[in-house]
Amino acid sequence: MDPACIDCGEFRPIVVHGRCGRCTQRSPETTRAYARGLAERLGDTRPAWFDAFVAHVSERYSPSEARLRLRELARILPTEVEPDRLVALATYADGRLSPLGRALDEFFDAHGLATARGDTDARAARRRRRVIDGVPGALRPTVAAFSAAELANRQRARRAGGRVLTDQTLLIHLQVVADFARALPVGAGWPSVSQSDVEAFLARRTPPASPDLPSLRAFFSWARTQRLILVDPTRRLRMQLRRQFSGPVVDLGTQRQLFRRWTTAADVAPNEALIGLLTLLHAASVDELRHVGVVDIDHVSHTIAFARRSHPVPLDPPTWTALERVLAQRDDVKTKNPHVLVNRRTRVNAQPVSPAYAGDLLQPLGVGPQRLRCTRLAQLVTTTDPILVVELFGICHKGALYYLADIVDEIRLPNP
Repeated sequence: MDPACIDCGEFRPIVVHGRCGRCTQRSPETTRAYARGLAERLGDTRPAWFDAFVAHVSERYSPSEARLRLRELARILPTEVEPDRLVALATYADGRLSPLGRALDEFFDAHGLATARGDTDARAARRRRRVIDGVPGALRPTVAAFSAAELANRQRARRAGGRVLTDQTLLIHLQVVADFARALPVGAGWPSVSQSDVEAFLARRTPPASPDLPSLRAFFSWARTQRLILVDPTRRLRMQLRRQFSGPVVDLGTQRQLFRRWTTAADVAPNEALIGLLTLLHAASVDELRHVGVVDIDHVSHTIAFARRSHPVPLDPPTWTALERVLAQRDDVKTKNPHVLVNRRTRVNAQPVSPAYAGDLLQPLGVGPQRLRCTRLAQLVTTTDPILVVELFGICHKGALYYLADIVDEIRLPNP
């Protein structure tokens, strides 16, 4: 019978130092031994920052992942030692950084050896390319040219200090145009598009205040200037926006159920509880959740500072307890990420979680962070002074007035 492993206690074949094969792979000592052997093999070609990089990956990755980064580094080190060239060699053909490239990019930037280059633009370009590839073949070149024109306009806006469209906005424009192209009859071309085609497409889209018409107007306006079409089919169309908030809200019973879940259930993930309470009670936006940092927390006054709010937000005891659970989880995974919310991907780098992370966590519950935020804002605006909501939550006056309805709460009216 095999002896018991000194780490897991299971009776398995012992590989080295009293550990089974599985525990050996998980042991940090295995990573250190691999790094020592790699240093001996490199000899004089070992760069001066090698030991610091070993410590860097050992702190941020599991032992097996850390050895994988060192193994990838060993393949390119004999031919190149310059930081910029190493990052370039660890970059995919489309500009995205490989896992080794991200580790090197962050390490060189943290130690002042090279400026971090990142791969945000490359990843955004890949997403745009996937959308363009979904456009029917005859219509695809025009959509690709429109995307290139918007990128050029963004570069000019950056140089001139004007309004710069985000990658998400450019992606939305392409997605709407791609959906419209797929909705056209087979064999139809852009010059044959009429106003009735656009109206029929918009009629099938459910959100009345969505970016569909603005995106189509941007596309056809550009196509008109390029003489690809004779008449802009969106020129006479006007978006009929509702001037009052009419979106879905969370009813009071569901709010109570969610609050009990996030404050009493022991099996709830700390990130889910914190995201839920910050959106339900403090109307935090997804952008605020993603970018709030550890340095924004005041442990003495129990407040948290959001970037767009003029005053720190006092946290109630349940939310502060959820925040402490998240901070404890960060200590357990030993992450160096400066943001409060981290996941499996971001705990090894300094990037915020993706915009879809909060929605993915709350999706099994049938709610979303934006819906919880709108519920809280609608309740506060209609029961308190909208000016106070504007000041406290950092939203514009029109945004607060949007939640005001023209129906008076009869319960609040005095009896005649």
